[in-house]
Amino acid sequence: MYMRVSSPKGQKTDSQRAELEAWLKRHHYKSVLWFEDHESATTMQRTAFQRLQAAIFAGEITTVVVWKLDRLARNLKEGVNVLADWCQRGVRIIAITQQIDLSGPVGHLIASLLFGIAEIELQHAKD
Repeated sequence: MYMRVSSPKGQKTDSQRAELEAWLKRHHYKSVLWFEDHESATTMQRTAFQRLQAAIFAGEITTVVVWKLDRLARNLKEGVNVLADWCQRGVRIIAITQQIDLSGPVGHLIASLLFGIAEIELQHAKD
């Protein structure tokens, strides 16, 4: 389970955690690892994200569940590259609020569209 908020001041992951825990319960997951960042997704050098990447590379994680896809990245190129790498490693990615499972070619297409939207949202926030 991966959670992220952009800033440690005033933002909390409580609502993400509650929805992720409810999803886990509905899908009968018992044992999970939690990764939580309090940094902007404009950088991929986030502490918990790097630990998640290491666990994936070590073959310790086969499914990554996020509250929303933009928790992983807000940049189209980086987001698509991460998802492509994870999918090549056989990792299943699930975004629960968007109700999508990014396994298979249709999932990859949806992911690229959602990352494009996330990048547009970030640009509008800067303007």
